[in-house]
Amino acid sequence: MDHDYADDAKDAKDAKGAKGAKGAKNAKDADDAKDANDADDDDTDVEVHRLEQRHSACSEQIHHRIYLPATRTAVETNNNERSFRCQLVIFVHGWAQNVRVFRNRNNKLTNRFLNHGIDCLFLNAPMHLPPLNDAGQASPSTRTSIESNSTGSDSQGRQDAYAWFCYDAQNPTDRSLSQSGQELHYIGIETSLQLLQYEVERVSTTSTNITLLGFSQGAVLCHVVAALKERSAKNIGRDDWCHRIQRCIFVGGFPATPSNWQMEHESLRLRNLTQMRSLHVIGLQDTSVPPPLSHKLVKCFSQNVAVLEHSKGHVVPQHAEASQEMVDFIVKGR
Repeated sequence: MDHDYADDAKDAKDAKGAKGAKGAKNAKDADDAKDANDADDDDTDVEVHRLEQRHSACSEQIHHRIYLPATRTAVETNNNERSFRCQLVIFVHGWAQNVRVFRNRNNKLTNRFLNHGIDCLFLNAPMHLPPLNDAGQASPSTRTSIESNSTGSDSQGRQDAYAWFCYDAQNPTDRSLSQSGQELHYIGIETSLQLLQYEVERVSTTSTNITLLGFSQGAVLCHVVAALKERSAKNIGRDDWCHRIQRCIFVGGFPATPSNWQMEHESLRLRNLTQMRSLHVIGLQDTSVPPPLSHKLVKCFSQNVAVLEHSKGHVVPQHAEASQEMVDFIVKGR
């Protein structure tokens, strides 16, 4: 990719230079020709700068997203032409994880989705969590809140850790109040919603059936998205992009409790949601997000709600039965 963009920039500059030289031969005034060449050089610099920006943006996106395409399923349209209907699941990882780790931990589930014609897109949260503290240690409350040592490859049990939002500006690693049920200011959630909106709008040109799969804090973010869809359906908000998402799978989730003023005063309703189909995957041995807390999230949805319980803990289940339940929820709507 680097080579292609560099060649494009070089070709653009060479072409402009050749054009300027030809103009100089035919110009009556050498100064006019020089001015023309200078203008062409300015245009070239702009084009080179644009290509460099494009390359930088693409590199950043590739680093923060993993896209795995499956074979499209062709369907007949009303005018008998062939078109393609694409199913897509967007994976939204948990607190202190990253896109690479979450992809690796969901290998079996991903393969089952791909084998059923479902594309998979893994996104990386935008907020890079700092070290636990200057001494490389965390307080007991913070340590236990790290989701199963999610990235767990350094001496502190965490490396390249990201979050969709934080709870404490003074100590971004502290999420001790995240499950308290109190109204909290979700620091950085606006950026995460903008990232998700960009990706949904980007993929919706080819994917007409989009599902969000949110794990733990990712499930909290998905709860906010479901509330935004509800608000938009009532012509209260400007979040039309949420209607491109048909359903959510909440894994090890708990209810979102953003402060009212942060989410445009009191217009965001987080309960009695009817617009988003939901499947709630709950681990009976989950000690990070106890099952009763996940069932509180279930009660936030009043229509098209399904619950899938499994025998493990705070994980996305990979075994065949649970995976097939999720496939059926996406493909068959049950």
